[in-house]
Amino acid sequence: MALIQTKTKNANDENLALKKSDNFIDLNAKINYVALGDSITAGFDGTFPDDFPGKLENNQITGSSYPAFLAKIFNNQNRIALFNNYAKSGGNNFTMIKTFWY
Repeated sequence: MALIQTKTKNANDENLALKKSDNFIDLNAKINYVALGDSITAGFDGTFPDDFPGKLENNQITGSSYPAFLAKIFNNQNRIALFNNYAKSGGNNFTMIKTFWY
């Protein structure tokens, strides 16, 4: 997903009008953010006894994972509509299937 605008140039190397990416996220748009992964994504760092992946609760981002950190940045302007981090330490494809289909 591109978050930047790109300049296009013609054959004479002249700047033309800016063209937005088809996936551009407008500054006023709400963000739905779901994270999947293993221990890195889950917030495990070896000093804690458990994972602290995070989610959106009462317009507050919980967790100490990298996705939670990023969600907190996005939510500085109350932009997060949904955030949930389903990551698990030791997670793999089977873990994800089990999480969503059982």
